[in-house]
Amino acid sequence: MLNRSSRLLRPTTAFLVVLAASGFGARTLGVDPGLVALAVWAAAIPLWFLVAYLSLVFLSPLTYALQRRMGLAFPLGAAALVPLFDIASLRYAVPAVGGANYLLVWLVFHQVGIAWQDGTIRAGARALALLCGAGIAALIGLTVLGPYPVSMVGVPGADLQNTSPPSFALLVLGLTQACAALALSEPVNRILRGARAWTAVVAANAVVLTLFLWHMAAAVLAAAALYGSGIMPEPDVDAGAWLPLRLPWLAVCAAVLAVFVGIFARIETRPGGPPRVLTVVDAAVCNRIGLPRTGWRALTVTAMMCIVAGLLVIAVADSSYEGVVGVPLIAFILYLVGASVLRLARYRHASADAVRPRR
Repeated sequence: MLNRSSRLLRPTTAFLVVLAASGFGARTLGVDPGLVALAVWAAAIPLWFLVAYLSLVFLSPLTYALQRRMGLAFPLGAAALVPLFDIASLRYAVPAVGGANYLLVWLVFHQVGIAWQDGTIRAGARALALLCGAGIAALIGLTVLGPYPVSMVGVPGADLQNTSPPSFALLVLGLTQACAALALSEPVNRILRGARAWTAVVAANAVVLTLFLWHMAAAVLAAAALYGSGIMPEPDVDAGAWLPLRLPWLAVCAAVLAVFVGIFARIETRPGGPPRVLTVVDAAVCNRIGLPRTGWRALTVTAMMCIVAGLLVIAVADSSYEGVVGVPLIAFILYLVGASVLRLARYRHASADAVRPRR
């Protein structure tokens, strides 16, 4: 779990530091605070998913043990709670209960992936195709006939969203997509046996978090360059010119994103441990702290909680927030402290493994 979190936190920390420095720099240069707040808020949108994913990474020893003991009953039980929380929240206006779906929906997807990897899911392609069809029928019923909106992404101004919090309709969509992916796994795997296809997949996966973190920042810069300068018009969504203009818009976004990946991907793909100077600092701090094993465990859990809490506050900050660095400063510091402590915990764990006698 510590090693897995390292791959996630290195790119995320770099993203947050650059985002905060950019917000501070823009404010220092006299850019309108409202415009800075909107730009930082839009660039930080991907962080909401990392809150859920990091929480699942931190809880994975527990959730994996539960699935080993309960099998598919564990994710199915979690999935059954999602519509119950939707009903409590939407029909009876029970406060805060819908927020549990932020974790439950992604927990189900996470555990389905584990079940696929360990061979628990053994359905054939025909059965999976039937489940996929049933999922599509259920989605039509839930959205066209039922209470959920058709859009599975956030729509500004809509009273009901499928993503905030994640709804039962979004859960059905994800499970339907999973059934489709598993039904196609055999022909796709045959394609991936080719060296070129597999190399492309490996190359993309090596920088996937960098792509995810920076794609909205690329869109923000592209919007400032194209719309702020008046180079590209802004027709209404239902206008005939809207769709053709998406092609140059996507091309510019892709070009900006490619620059970001070229700059920051090395943080995600860096092999081995941290630079030597950081290792020396880690060793000095760990020796200074001198906690027993149980103390380090408590410190690690506290650090995880700081990271998740800091990201959560940043992710849910309003688009009108006009802080000095664009993101809530206390939450930013809380995240940095948690990430630093977790790095120390990884160093101590690696050091303990190195000196542990081999049998």
